Amino acid sequence: MGYYISGSNEVDYSQLQTLPTPRGMSPTHYPVAHDTIIDLVTNKVQDIGYTIDEARYGIDQHGDMFGYMKLMRESERNGVFSNVIGIRNSHMQRFSAQLAAGSSVMVCDNLAFSGRCEIGHKHTRHILDKLPGRIDALIQDIQDNFKSQAERYDTYQQCGLTDSDAHRILGQSIERGAISPSKSGQVIKEYRSPRHDEFSPRTAWSLFNAYTEILKTTPRQLQERSIKLHSVFDEHVELQYEPTKMQPEELSDLLELPF
Repeated sequence: MGYYISGSNEVDYSQLQTLPTPRGMSPTHYPVAHDTIIDLVTNKVQDIGYTIDEARYGIDQHGDMFGYMKLMRESERNGVFSNVIGIRNSHMQRFSAQLAAGSSVMVCDNLAFSGRCEIGHKHTRHILDKLPGRIDALIQDIQDNFKSQAERYDTYQQCGLTDSDAHRILGQSIERGAISPSKSGQVIKEYRSPRHDEFSPRTAWSLFNAYTEILKTTPRQLQERSIKLHSVFDEHVELQYEPTKMQPEELSDLLELPF
């Protein structure tokens, strides 16, 4: 899944530890080291019983960090997807420190995010006193989202699509900014002639993976667009199944915590 950090300089954890943390950009700005964020998340997911199957990190031209952890827990093995946490942290005040609930489809490693949690809008003097407890809370919310993910994807697989359904979803996804008009033709091509046999059935699951196959070519937009994409698909399948699940934007609305 190297495409997720495409455009960044990939580093391993030991290199991440050696990166300098710059001085704040104002008297109230106290940047937190990237490896500190990673350590807090790692400790928490291990405390609740996950094994980190894979972790990758990238540093962009601004010194900001993007990464993900692919998680495994025996009770959640389903042969279809792995749970993923996306992580990003800015030293340059370009964006908040964030965690994102996501998934990686096993057959193709396509990555998608279904919810985002803001850790905070700024790094202030007492951030390290508050950060561990807030990451604990965010991980719990992400874990709740993981529980709904399996039900969501089961429903996508059960939801058959006609050609008119597929075009209706495509139109809504363009309107909501889940895909650009210039890439819509690539999505339809991938759906009609999938590169993986598992996506041959004409279902919402196959169309969803056609999208994620194309979205991975623009990794910077992957998080925002895949969250929007979930909302489009969830609305479509609800018309047939009305499954109980967490809405994709619910996590981003849940916590917005200034320090």
